[in-house]
Parts: sequence; structure tokens; C-alpha cells
Amino acid sequence: MELYDVCRNTVSNWVGDGLRPSPGEGQHLFRGEELKRFHELRRSRSRQSLRHGQFKCFTCKAIFFPEVGSVEILPDALRRLTAFAVCPNCEVRNSKFLNEVECDKLTKAVQTNTSLQVIAEDEADSPAGIGKIRSPDDENAAGRGGSCNDRTVFDWQQYAGRYDAKTLAAHLVSIREFEASVGEKPFEKLRQEDVAGYRDGLLLRLEESGEDGLSCSTVRHRVSHVRGFLNWLRGKDGFRRLSANLPGYLELPRKLSAKALPKARSYPGIEDAAAMVAGMPAGSLRERRDQAIVAMAFLSGFRATALINLRIRHVEVVNAQVIHEGRSLKGKNGKNFVVSFFPRTESFERVVREWIETIVQLGFGEDDALFPDHRHLVHKLGRGRMIEPMRSAGSVTRAFKAASLVADAEHSPHCARDTLAALGNVLCKSARERKAWSQNLGHETDVITERYYGKLKEDQRSGIMTEMRARGDLIDYEKDLLLDLFFNRLDRSSPDYVRATKLQIALIQSEQGSCQVID
Repeated sequence: MELYDVCRNTVSNWVGDGLRPSPGEGQHLFRGEELKRFHELRRSRSRQSLRHGQFKCFTCKAIFFPEVGSVEILPDALRRLTAFAVCPNCEVRNSKFLNEVECDKLTKAVQTNTSLQVIAEDEADSPAGIGKIRSPDDENAAGRGGSCNDRTVFDWQQYAGRYDAKTLAAHLVSIREFEASVGEKPFEKLRQEDVAGYRDGLLLRLEESGEDGLSCSTVRHRVSHVRGFLNWLRGKDGFRRLSANLPGYLELPRKLSAKALPKARSYPGIEDAAAMVAGMPAGSLRERRDQAIVAMAFLSGFRATALINLRIRHVEVVNAQVIHEGRSLKGKNGKNFVVSFFPRTESFERVVREWIETIVQLGFGEDDALFPDHRHLVHKLGRGRMIEPMRSAGSVTRAFKAASLVADAEHSPHCARDTLAALGNVLCKSARERKAWSQNLGHETDVITERYYGKLKEDQRSGIMTEMRARGDLIDYEKDLLLDLFFNRLDRSSPDYVRATKLQIALIQSEQGSCQVID
């Protein structure tokens, strides 16, 4: 009722018109696919010609036979006969022009208080829920409602409300796939062979290619989702008799359980990124917005969802900072932190500053979206109405596609974080700087940044190794480490202390051929 903004009677009318709820007692429960099927069928009906006695609602677009008591026939200014009737779904009064034949039928039905379906009895559909389904095609056309497990899955959805919407959807995919693999068998009757069969089916799909094939990561995630669901299910009333060994039958071979090392993603260097943004078209307001989106990604390291939900007040140009409000920006794990503009990103800062000045001149306020929909840019709305952020991150993806055309390489919105992580590997000269850089990216420790972001490409790794082999003397960073060690400026538990000690030992070995360690 809240989703469609309708009353209880409307839902009851939909059920009478062919919308099938899931089995079970209590309030009606509907599957999303069943709602989609029902409304698509109603829309297809709305494109059909109206029969005598039928009306089409101007509001909900439904075709209906109204109650006889709500029908009123009146002539208009041109003496044409017009019938008025109330839609039983949304209770809106609708009108319809009549010819002489239909007018006579409607008038007779009103006078005799006869159902309007009778005047089109030869063309009317069979009432919903009456008659036999004669073929599988007829059953699919009418919709099958849902399975006996829908209410259990709905209870799990309420339990899993703490998850992000995308995480919840991923879990539901796995649970529904598991349900389909056991033939929609009631969950309270699950056996060990049912769970083992699902696991074996996933392993077989590992060997397939194309759309039906699955990657190792996908298999691990789906097994994890179903295992969590089974553990929850066993603690629910009515399912405590399930075998405690059910989750154990989802264990995968060890070669699949081991996580693979993250692959190096394609990302531009900071100079290439600056040239890429500078080369983007900036003739229209929409193009300038897209350019500012890409510039802000390299300036702050924000993910696509956070970028699209930014408001003007989140950007403090004077302080060279961006505020990451986890809840309002829908950021990962709801983190709240302040991001300082990264070094070597002055060109991106200039693009973002010019964009803010442009939209402020258009009348945008601090609470308005930083990157609004292009329709709000073309049709300037009044200052009294707040401009909300766009609902999806599709504009960020399109902006990076436009930037990729300039660079002649395909880059995703997430590549900005790799670029900044790689820049940090070059600029940071101490553990303190590396930690600050990592926290500025929103990571709790620099281990996360080093493990997942800014991976060296093969040609970069090979070039660095060749340079290191050819270099015989100490670099400035190593000299500074040795000086800090000599003056006792290093914490003995820090990685820099260990690195400086190894350098000292290596120098002594190279000069004397041996080393005596004195405690």
C-alpha cells in the first residue's frame, strides 16, 4: 500500500483481478516478480480497445467495469453524451464519450441496476480465480504467486535489515538460487543431500563458460550467503529439527577456499589523469559537470556513490577539504571522516572550484546537490526548492567513459583510488606519512591501501627492479633512515627501525665481509 500509494481496497481489487499472493496465512505477501507481471499485464490491457461498459482510469491507467451506482450519463456543451464513473482502484472520477448503442446499454443497466459486465458478456474475461488452468502456458500467463518459503524468506529480510541494500540483494540471489536447486522444497524438510546437491551444482558451473559459468569468487560468496541463511534458519521456531550438519555440507575444496591475490587494475598516473580531465569536453553545463565529477574523484578519492550524493556544503574549498558523511553520502560502511585534498592534485582542485562558482551563480545553495541532474541545470529552478542528488551513479560511469575516450584507455570510477594509492607510494617517505595518506583514503590502516590499491603493473615492476639492480649507492631516503637510527629518532617497534637496522648490517657486511652484532 505504501509502495503504490493505494488503499486496502485497491490491493483487494488487484487480487481479484489476478494478482496472486504467496501461500500462507496472515497478511498478503507478494513477490516482486509477481507484482511486475501483474502490472505489465495491466499495462498491456490498457492498450486494448474498450468494450461497452468499460472505462479507462486517467490516473492509475486501469481498465475497469465500474459500480453501477457510480455511473452518471450527462450531455456536454456540444450535446455529446458523456458517461462518468468512479474507478474502484483509486476512486478517481473518469469520463467516456458514448455512441448511441453504448448509451442505450448503459442507460438500461443503470435503470435496472444490472452489472456492466453483463452488457459485454460475450466479450468479457472469465472472473479471476474461476475456471481450470488447462496448460502450463496458461498457468505462466496467470502468474504462480510464490512459493511456500516466501514467508520464511521475508522473515529473513527483516532480520537482515542491517545490511546495505546491495548486500541484501546479493544474499537474496543466493537464497533464491538455493531454493530453486531443491525444487522449492519447504525449508523445514531440508536434508543433507539437498545442501550437498546445491554445492555440487556450483562446482559444476565453475567448469562452464559463458553466462552460466561462475567464478571462484562468486561461488565462495554464494556458499557463504547460504551458510549464513541456514545458520539463521536453524535458530528459528519450527526449524530446530533441521540437522546441525547442514551448513557443513557447503564446505568447498581447499583450492577454492583460498582467496586469490587481487589483480592489478588499469589506472592512469597522476599526470595522465590530469591530462585526461583537461582534455574532456567542457562546452555545455552537462559536460562541465561531468568534468568536475572526474576531477573530484581524483581530488578526494571518493567512490561513485559518495560522489553522486555530495552537496555543496560538503566541499570546503578554503580549507582544501571534503567532508565524507557516511549516512548522507551512502558511503561504504557508513564511515565519517574528513578528506584533505591530496598533493599534486592542484589541476583537479581548479576544475572543482570553477564548477562550484558556476552553480552558485545559477542560484544553487549549500544544501543543493554538487552534481545535479542536467535537467536542473538547463531549467533553473527557484532558490526555494532544494535540488536533491541523482538517484543512481550512472552519471559517474558516463563521465569516466567520456574521460576514457580522451585517454584512449578504459578507466572505471574506482581507478581514481588506485591512482592516489600509487601516488602515495611515491610521495610518502615515512610510516607516519603512509598512515596519514591511508586514512585520507578512508582506510583504517595502511595495510589495506597497500594490499588492495595501486598495484604495480608488470612493466612498472620490471623497470623498478632493473633500476634497483643498476643502483649501487644509497638513495636519499635510506640516508635519512640511517641518520635517524644514529641519533635514536626511530621507534624500535616501527618498520622504519627494522629497515634502518638491515641497511646498517648490509653496509658493514659490504665493507668488512662479516658482521658482529653487539647487544
